[in-house]
Amino acid sequence: MRRTATSNDGNEHPGNTPNARDLRIAMCDTVAAFHACEDLQRAVWGGSEREITPYDILRAIAHAGGAVVGAWDGARMVGMALSFVAWGEQGAYHHSHLLGVLPEYRRWGVGWRLKMAQRAFVLAQGLHLMTWTFDPLESANAHLNFAKLGVVSQTYLPDFYGAMPEALNAGLPSDRLLVEWRLDTPHVLGRLATAESSALFGPLVSAESLDAPSLLRMADDGMPEKSPSPHFPESTRLRIEIPAGIQAIKSADPPRALAWRLATRAAFTAAIAHGYLVTDYRAPRFHRPECGCYLLSEPVDQE
Repeated sequence: MRRTATSNDGNEHPGNTPNARDLRIAMCDTVAAFHACEDLQRAVWGGSEREITPYDILRAIAHAGGAVVGAWDGARMVGMALSFVAWGEQGAYHHSHLLGVLPEYRRWGVGWRLKMAQRAFVLAQGLHLMTWTFDPLESANAHLNFAKLGVVSQTYLPDFYGAMPEALNAGLPSDRLLVEWRLDTPHVLGRLATAESSALFGPLVSAESLDAPSLLRMADDGMPEKSPSPHFPESTRLRIEIPAGIQAIKSADPPRALAWRLATRAAFTAAIAHGYLVTDYRAPRFHRPECGCYLLSEPVDQE
């Protein structure tokens, strides 16, 4: 997604908060709903009118087979997701461009429920793949995408959008991981079943897997520290650590935030160039409090 704002969405199971059951998740199909999407974007990302997807484009996307999904608490829209039909080597699929949730609702599992609605919509069209981009330094989004939804990635996109003025994106090059969500593979179905059945949603990544060689780790001073040996290609698994809170680092210490951007860019692009696939993520509360950990594997058949 171009812009993703679900900060704490991976921290609680969708059914943990009683009020979460009162939320209504539905496809947007009226002009009023599409205008509510405009208001939601302004509230989540800020910026000017130029930085939002306007109501008429949203309506056109929905009319042409895309999915514009809203989450409502009563009459108030509190989250939205947008995807459109795309075409690639494997035929038609959906590319998700936006996912945003109001800050006060980011522990309610709203992002999860929006993704489940997108998945159901795409499967009903007879399609089986969704893609999106996200900032790989955003720990909570990495946890939602890899641990809960079961995405994989083999594409790193440096400064994909150029300079972005919104507060969540400003200040760093807009690097993104392009992820693939193969909606009905055993890997994805297993992740979804685990996420739905576990109220605490414990770690899916085994402790043994964290013995894999580290391409990048957080040093004692909080800076990124590269491995003295890249471990290519003898290791079947590799790991890349990221800080737990890149937004706080960006506000307090911009040079350190930039150092993390450039170091993770180098680590991901080198590993992917050697054929590794980004397959998993262990959140800070399951790894180390100050940082999370990506796991990379040799390519496997995802069909």
